[in-house]
Amino acid sequence: MIAGIDEKILCELIIFLKQFFELRLTLCRDNIPTIHLVLPTKQKMFLLCNDLEVDSKYIKTLKSIYKSNIEKYFKISDLHKISTVLFPPLRHLNHLVSNEEKTNLLKILSNLINDIKTTTITQSIDETECQSEVDLCLKDFIDLSHIQENTFCDQELENYLNFPQNFDFNSTVLSYWQQNCIKYPRLYRIAIRLFSIPATNLSSERNFSAAGLTLTDHRSNLNPNNVNHLLFIKSNFDLH
Repeated sequence: MIAGIDEKILCELIIFLKQFFELRLTLCRDNIPTIHLVLPTKQKMFLLCNDLEVDSKYIKTLKSIYKSNIEKYFKISDLHKISTVLFPPLRHLNHLVSNEEKTNLLKILSNLINDIKTTTITQSIDETECQSEVDLCLKDFIDLSHIQENTFCDQELENYLNFPQNFDFNSTVLSYWQQNCIKYPRLYRIAIRLFSIPATNLSSERNFSAAGLTLTDHRSNLNPNNVNHLLFIKSNFDLH
C-alpha cells in the first residue's frame, strides 16, 4: 500500500507535517519561557491549514481535519493570552484576538495589577507632598499608598502598552522583565509568575523518565535527597 502512494502526495504530506513538528518543538522547550507562545502558535497552525491552489485534494482534506482538531483540542485560557500581552513584541495582540476580546483581557490584567501590593508606590511620592499631608517624621509609619495607587496602576499598564519597548530577540523575555522591574514593578511580578509556567507537560515527563533511568535495579537504595539532587542537576545542566 505504501509503495502505491503517489510520491508527490507523500512530499506534500511531509512538508505539511514538518511545520507542525517544528511548532511543537518550540512549545516543548524547557529551558526558556514558552507560555506566551501558545496563542501565536495556535494561530500559526490555523494559517497552515488554509487551502492553497497547489494543494491536492488529499492535503485539503487533511487540512480540514487538522483545523477541526486544533479548534477542538488546542484550548487557550486567559493566562495564555495575558502572557502574550506581557511579551513586548506581541503586547498589542495584533491579528491574534478581536478588539473586544483584547479590551476584556486588558481589564483582567488591570485587575491583577490592582491586586498587587508593592513598595514602589510610596517611594514615588515626593517628600514635599508627604509634608503637606503629614509630618515628615511620621511618613515611614503611615500608609500613603492610597494617595495615587489607582492612577499608578493604570499608568503602568498604559505606559507599557503605548511606549516603545526595546526588546532584544537574542535574549529571553525574562531578561526583559528583569531589566524593567523598576519601571513596571507590578507587571514584573505578574510576568515572572506566568512565565514560570511551561506551555506543555513535557518537562514533567522528562523528569519522570530521568527518574526511571536514575532509580534502576542496581541503584534502588539511593537516598531520596540524592535522587532529587541528581534530577535537579540533570534538569539544569545546560545552565552551567
